Amino acid sequence: MRAKRRIAALLICFCCLAIPPAIAGEPKLEKLGSTYDLAQVASWLTRDRFAIGRWDGTITVFRPPITGKNEFGPILTQALRSPSSQGIQMMARLGKTGFVTSNDDSSLAVWTENGGEFALKGTANYDPKFGVANSAAVLRAQGKSWLVTGHAQGFLLLWEINGSDITFNKDVSIRSNNPIPSKYPMWNVRSVVRYKDGLVVTGSEDGDICIVEVPACKTLARTRYSPTAQRGINNLSLAGDYLLLANCSVGRGDKNLWLYKLQRDQVTPLDSTNLVKESSRQQVFDFSVALVPLGNDTFFFASTEEGLLWRGQVSGETLTVNGNEKVECEGGATLTYEPENSQLAVTEHTVNLYKVTAK
Repeated sequence: MRAKRRIAALLICFCCLAIPPAIAGEPKLEKLGSTYDLAQVASWLTRDRFAIGRWDGTITVFRPPITGKNEFGPILTQALRSPSSQGIQMMARLGKTGFVTSNDDSSLAVWTENGGEFALKGTANYDPKFGVANSAAVLRAQGKSWLVTGHAQGFLLLWEINGSDITFNKDVSIRSNNPIPSKYPMWNVRSVVRYKDGLVVTGSEDGDICIVEVPACKTLARTRYSPTAQRGINNLSLAGDYLLLANCSVGRGDKNLWLYKLQRDQVTPLDSTNLVKESSRQQVFDFSVALVPLGNDTFFFASTEEGLLWRGQVSGETLTVNGNEKVECEGGATLTYEPENSQLAVTEHTVNLYKVTAK
């Protein structure tokens, strides 16, 4: 679910915990603040290390348990903190050299690996008019490696990668000329995913899916994810030419999971469904999705605000929901899949790790 709504929900929760007035002889409590430790992003850094970025500005690195060593869950190996101490909204692997995260509204943080440990190398600055980085993808195009970051004010920034160094190249606005109607319009580019042939696909709060060519930063295709969309895009996942999209459904007739078929300059809708267990809910956030190709099959996973992890399959051009399980008391987890070990990390408060296999 989107950042502002997650924070708003937490503020309401904490405000409801009223402190009774002190009486004579009792200590006085003066609240100094609260820390929100919900996971916002997660990414595999290597085939045996994944990291979680949380709203308290921390980055925790885990490895899978080792069989035969009496280990029963993901093992914490390192804890880091963003230079700004602000919440981590974006995280992306920079090849084998390290990773990059959001830092504040005018910089990224670059982290490098040495001997299995990660450390801050420095920050990469940009104009604050673009806002904090919400998403990113790394790809090869025209013989070079590029980092594409999506930002709160509806821009993509293009960075050239040289080892563990990134250098700003250019920016481009991908704001919709006809955004989803709202009293409080938002432009955040919530998802950037690598496609093929030097292309990335983006999903934004304004409701548009875009296919963008790198390094020209030319938009080749743009479409509203749904002609009746009432909320923005939360997350995207790609497998081959299939694109899976997560959003918040509003009302019983709306959907929060959408499937498309991509071409270089075209986005074709295939199917959609609404992932909800308690049907009386007026709206249901689908927070994060993962498309997982295994052999000749393509599976999907999605996390919703009911604390559920949904699973299913792409059958031809159709979404088939196979079931769900509870992974949190409430709230949507963030998902990250590593094809080299076929493992899916599912995190919010708890850190869950799954081995994905075809039946």
